[in-house]
Amino acid sequence: MVDHSFSESPKKLYIEARPGGGFYEIFDDTGDGALHATVILAERGKTLRFTGPLGLSGTAIDMVVTYAYEPRLEGCVVKLIVEASGNVKEGLAETVDRVWTHFLVERLKP
Repeated sequence: MVDHSFSESPKKLYIEARPGGGFYEIFDDTGDGALHATVILAERGKTLRFTGPLGLSGTAIDMVVTYAYEPRLEGCVVKLIVEASGNVKEGLAETVDRVWTHFLVERLKP
């Protein structure tokens, strides 16, 4: 059984940027949702790292995602590193790349 737990239009999507915090997606007003990952490293202004299945809940896969922040004169550059282990299917890298491009380039950057 594959349970890709996510919503096309979540009510809330957020990361608690502290060790032990979560990357949460709240689906609706009832509070239904998913814990996509758990924060394992938080260094303010430097690094944020979390681990979990992300949108692949229900599969035998774990991902470690790192945001490495590089300060610039105006703002910063966010470097993304994603590593996956477990039952990694063909095409996963391309899917993960599209999802992160959507969130970091299309949604966050503007």
